[in-house]
Formats: sequence, C-alpha cells, structure tokens
Amino acid sequence: RLAQLEVLGRDKLKGVRAKEYAEALESEDPVIREAALRLLASHQEVENSAEILENALKSASPGTQATAAQLISTYPSRAHDTGDKEGPREGVVLGLKHLLSTESKDVASEARAAAIEAAGAVGALSLKPEIEKHCNGPIQALWDPAHRALALLGSPGASCPKTVPAPAEKMRGFAGKATLIADTDVGELLFHLDGRDAPVSALHFLEKVDAKYYDGLKIHGARAGFAVQFGDKDGDGYQDGPSDDLPHEVSPRPFTTGTFGMSAFSPGSQDTQIFVILSDAPQLHGSRVHLGQVEGPFHLLVVGDVIHSLRRK
Repeated sequence: RLAQLEVLGRDKLKGVRAKEYAEALESEDPVIREAALRLLASHQEVENSAEILENALKSASPGTQATAAQLISTYPSRAHDTGDKEGPREGVVLGLKHLLSTESKDVASEARAAAIEAAGAVGALSLKPEIEKHCNGPIQALWDPAHRALALLGSPGASCPKTVPAPAEKMRGFAGKATLIADTDVGELLFHLDGRDAPVSALHFLEKVDAKYYDGLKIHGARAGFAVQFGDKDGDGYQDGPSDDLPHEVSPRPFTTGTFGMSAFSPGSQDTQIFVILSDAPQLHGSRVHLGQVEGPFHLLVVGDVIHSLRRK
C-alpha cells in the first residue's frame, strides 16, 4: 500500500486519485495514514487540507497526531480553510489545544512537542498559557519546542524552564548484567544487557521484557548496513504514549557494530523503542542511551519480521 501511495503522489490528487487518497487518509494502519498525510506537503490542489489535519490531530494514534502537527508547523497555511487568510481553522486550534492540555494525560510526548511547535507556527495566542506550563514543566523534551513557540507568540525572552525543576528522588535501577533471548522470524537473537552506565533505563527495559511488552511486535525500522528498530505497537516509529520520564543516561561508550540502545526523538524522551547498530555509528555517541551488545543474525531482519518472544535467559 505504501508503494501505491508513492505512485499516487506522482500526479495531482484529482478525480479517481482523490478518492483513493481519501481512502488512505481513513486507513486504520497508522503507517499508511501518516504517509498519506505527508503528501499534503507537495499537493497544494488538496483544498480541504485544514479539515484533514483537524481529523488527524483528533485521531487516537500518537504518530498520526504528531505527523499532522509537524505538517502544520512546517506549512502553517495548510491549517487554514480555503480562502481564509485570517487564521487557522477553529477545529485545528481545538485539536492542538487537546494535545497541549496538561489535563490530557494520554498524549505522547512526541505528539505534544510537535503540537507546541505547530501552535507557535500558526500564531495561536489562545494556546500560549498551555505552552508556558510546559516551558516550566518537568519534561525536558518539551522545553526547546516551548521556547521556540513562545518566541513566535511574542515572548522571545522566555527561558524554558525559568527555574530548574527540583531533582526527583533517586530512581531505582539495574546496574548489573543480564542476557535476554529473542525468538524471531530469523531465529534466536541475544541481547547482553549491561546497566552500569544507564541503570534506570536498563531496569525499565527489563520490566518491559518481563511484562511481555515486546512479544508479538514487528520490526518497524530496518536500514541495511545501519540499524534495525523495534518496540512500537503501531509500527510507525512514534512513541505509543506518555514516556515514563526516564533520565537521559548517555555515556562515553561508543555505538559500534553489534551494540543496542534506546531510541529517542529528543534527550530524555526514550521509552520502549530499541535499536540495534549493524555498523559503527559515531554520530550517535553521547546522544542515545547505550544498553549493551547483541549476538546473532540481526542483519537478516527486515521490516515486518516478528519478535515472537523476548525473555531473560
């Protein structure tokens, strides 16, 4: 279906193509729906883009929400109804407001960060109070987006946070070593976890493993010669929900061939997604949480392969 969308996007989305495009936008598969949304960037002939973005912001999929908000922040005029130059569609602002509200506890941090950027891009002054809350809040991943958005909304001197939040009580961790076995479509794979440099993150990963979170999930990212990635139930690479606010436990250990770590869209936003490095990746040094080494034919994994089970040895 993704290949069909690529072909669909080669010409104007009119007539039969418009009908097929509308069907893709209603897909229950977040990967398909997000790919369809991204076509808005290069297809100005789609006149109901504001309505499409509103519906996406109100979806239950964190990735769909984030994709819509990212499009709005990059192409703010697409959030306006056709012919309306005064401001964004009211439903778009309401959708962003839901994602920004501190009372919306189920919003993924990545979707919330994108919504903050979008609110600034469209000049939604009514959302400024919610953005200020995140500017002074405890979630580090939201500070930079909030700073940029507030500058666009008339507060260029805003500092996020104005005061550094008080440190939380010392979190539990796992500073030891453990081996985990994954039963996959390409056979048995081993994870040699070493929690010395990232004990809180290591314990978080072990608790997810013990809860069988990864059982039955598919590989959603695979770049030959670089890395494979898993740990997202929707399969689109976006965070499934609010993160557990883990510390950003980066270390000097390099990401060389055969290492694995936690994926994150910004410092401190890591949660359930894991990546395995297939060749040296010096660009990741000091920016991602390092969890240990792997063993087995990880290079054979492709998108769609299944992790049938992941357990401690």
